[in-house]
Amino acid sequence: MFNDQVERPFSQKFSLYALPLIGAVGVLLVSFFLKFLKINIVIAWGAWSADLSALLILLFEQLLRAGAKFSAILMFAYHFRVSIFSVKNSIVIFFTVLILEVLVLIFVQSAFNFLNHSGYYLVYYFLGNIIGAIINLIVYMTGLWLLFKSSGSYLDRFEGDVVKSARYWSFANFIPLYFVIIAVYYLLFDLYLSRGFSSFNMNEYDTMLIVNGAIFTVLFSLALSQKMALKRLEIPTIIYIGFCLGIITTALFALFDWLFSHIDQMIPVNEFLLVSFGVLTLYIISVMSFVYFITKKKFY
Repeated sequence: MFNDQVERPFSQKFSLYALPLIGAVGVLLVSFFLKFLKINIVIAWGAWSADLSALLILLFEQLLRAGAKFSAILMFAYHFRVSIFSVKNSIVIFFTVLILEVLVLIFVQSAFNFLNHSGYYLVYYFLGNIIGAIINLIVYMTGLWLLFKSSGSYLDRFEGDVVKSARYWSFANFIPLYFVIIAVYYLLFDLYLSRGFSSFNMNEYDTMLIVNGAIFTVLFSLALSQKMALKRLEIPTIIYIGFCLGIITTALFALFDWLFSHIDQMIPVNEFLLVSFGVLTLYIISVMSFVYFITKKKFY
């Protein structure tokens, strides 16, 4: 609800999530459409024809990819006061996403084709993911900024302040924060793994999924609490904390991976699995602790 008469005309139109959801749907539609056309070598990876677990991992990655772009649209739209659910704004966002996805596809395909002919699997796999993520970041940041900055009065914009509950703004802040953390973590994690595989006796995707769940659980719990007195979308804080926690999460993994590689040389084979589980548990607890205390301190 809004407090005064000036803001009342926007009460039925303002929506923080509508336009980002339209953009995210556009991202998924393009991804799956290109897969079925079999012209996207990145998405048409072997997991599509492999077992169910591999397929679920790929689908999860596509959802995270769409979620990261959902967060980018959400923050840009709010910053430029375009968080209005209108036909005009919806059409512009949808077709902008389609254009940006085509540009991303062209640049990423070129990079993957070059790496594919290099003959180095690790370079093609991990470095390719890093280059793809950077290309997505540059294309979307530039495209969205140009769209909202140059649109002038063409797009529908809200005026005045949006009055919502503290819990509403907690979720609004922690949703993009989650995706910023995960995006930075994935980028640095692939960079770390490009040097070779980790010492943990686990698939790297299993580790990523567990970390995803741990971070999501902490942020969801904080958003449900009544201790966050937020009144707006804190975009600079989201970006700053997201990068810091993404770096910390990766640095902790590297630390515990180094620790486990040394412990591994001193333990019997029959205790390997138990110790591996213990080190991984300690890593997850450390990640959750950092996410909880840093987020609470910066947003409280």
